[in-house]
Amino acid sequence: MNIDFVEKVRRTIEKHHMLEKGDRVVVGLSGGADSSALLEALYLLKEQYSLSLFAAHINHGIRGEEGDNDEAFAESLARQRSIPFFCLKADAPAYAKEHRMGLEEAGRRIRYDYFESCAKGGKIATAHTLSDNAETVLLHLSRGAGTKGLCGIPPVRENIIRPLIECSRDEVEAFCKKQGLDFVTDSTNLCDDYSRNFIRNNIIPLFKKLNPGFERAVSRSAAIAAGEQGFIERAAQKALSDCAEKPFPQDAQNTTVSLDTAKLLSLDEGLRMRVLKLFLEGLFKKSTVDYSLVSRLNDSLDTGKAVNLRDGKKAVFKDGRLTVACQKDPLPQPFYKKIDLSKGDAVIFAKGKRVEIRTGEKFEKAEINGCQKINSLLSYNVLDRDKISNTVILRTRLSGDKITLKKRGCTKTLKKLWNEKKFTEKQRQSFLILESDSTLVLSEPDGVNAGYEADKNTKNILSVKIFAEE
Repeated sequence: MNIDFVEKVRRTIEKHHMLEKGDRVVVGLSGGADSSALLEALYLLKEQYSLSLFAAHINHGIRGEEGDNDEAFAESLARQRSIPFFCLKADAPAYAKEHRMGLEEAGRRIRYDYFESCAKGGKIATAHTLSDNAETVLLHLSRGAGTKGLCGIPPVRENIIRPLIECSRDEVEAFCKKQGLDFVTDSTNLCDDYSRNFIRNNIIPLFKKLNPGFERAVSRSAAIAAGEQGFIERAAQKALSDCAEKPFPQDAQNTTVSLDTAKLLSLDEGLRMRVLKLFLEGLFKKSTVDYSLVSRLNDSLDTGKAVNLRDGKKAVFKDGRLTVACQKDPLPQPFYKKIDLSKGDAVIFAKGKRVEIRTGEKFEKAEINGCQKINSLLSYNVLDRDKISNTVILRTRLSGDKITLKKRGCTKTLKKLWNEKKFTEKQRQSFLILESDSTLVLSEPDGVNAGYEADKNTKNILSVKIFAEE
């Protein structure tokens, strides 16, 4: 056993308070050197922390047979240590296309969604290393990141822990060699088409020629930046409160917010820019705010010219204050209706929509093709009638509603799903939900809950069509 490496991991765990005795820990296991070393280190520390240890693997559906081989290897590695193994077969390219995002981001979202479902409220351990941290900082730097982007990868973020964050990739591979640990190598890591790979394969080696301890130097810089970032954020929050006429609302919708321009101009420009950024994030519910907009608003403090923001909002200067009116339309009222399916087909009018619910004894080809088809005009979902009770409820969303989407392989609250899709509050209040036996079986914008969908073995169907009223 490599005492030095495992002891280093243990010290990192203690330093950042990553684990408590009795924790449930899911290790993200790709089968590569980093994740294999992480699984082994936590396995050797299992008794010390009384851990319930699990391994989770995602086959992203990108590399064909190579991906299948990695899956088999990861499972074998876990089984050899009697560690329960979870696996998800995903289609990352399809997910990326559906959600209009890059393949890397799609893969990251799929991974963490699945890890969360496996963790069941426990910890998620990922194999990010000192080397990954250096790559991340350089990647952010190349994109013009501010202080926050230069903080690198945090050792702990909510329930996500990174016990290898102080270990270099060289140390990881040396540990694998001493332990006799086999590992797989993702061939896509050798391709420079991805930004991170280009940095890893081309930029980092040049910096190491300049300074062999480059990765640790970057890690120290990132730690310093993280500390300073925390101080700046606290100072900006205080300054924002000082410049506001009243405590800045958590939800700046349906109100008017303003800041004292004289107090803003008295601030150091760096702090003032951060205050204006927080101000705009409050207006737009913490969605990404481009610094170009912050700069325009800052420049307007001297000229007094109004600034068009986003979503129809405008910043105006009047009576020594920067003011933004944030009125919005009243939210739709909740909807709740019981439906007795034993009485036959039903047509319900709700939320400006016409809902048609009907049963059938067999699948027609058109119905199979229409299953889970959702667009702006029509939601068409086909469920297995034999899994649905005679009394169902058609309603709007309630707090805590969850759904399991088959193609994502995890259970998530509607709130999280709709946050990802950036639905407005008005949209959220208008979406319709179908409930059976206190279980959500259908969500208008998301589709059928896994386990209730109809398939080729279904004998009786329940179809739900939701039309926009003309």
